[in-house]
Amino acid sequence: MGSEKLWKIVHYLKAHPTITPRQVKRLLGCDCRKANDQLNYLHQRGVVANVGKHRHPEYRLKHNGELKIQPLRVKAEQASACAQVNVITDICRQKWAGYQIHKIFGSART
Repeated sequence: MGSEKLWKIVHYLKAHPTITPRQVKRLLGCDCRKANDQLNYLHQRGVVANVGKHRHPEYRLKHNGELKIQPLRVKAEQASACAQVNVITDICRQKWAGYQIHKIFGSART
């Protein structure tokens, strides 16, 4: 689970030494329960360590802790112009006139 919210917390911890659930609440714009759940999830995965007390938790990023959660997915790139040209030639081959032209000139793929 490599969500954007988890990575916001990790990036905040790279810039600052510690983070509390109240700071996560302000950072993510969520309620206290969700902030605690996010930090507990990161603690269970071994990304952060609780250095505070039981009633006043503070979390610190462990060494190479960000490697234990999945990176964000990169969006797929658009299809190139060559792929569109090949689609046109494939449609052309399905018709008899197109077949005759390709028979004379050969298959010209780019």
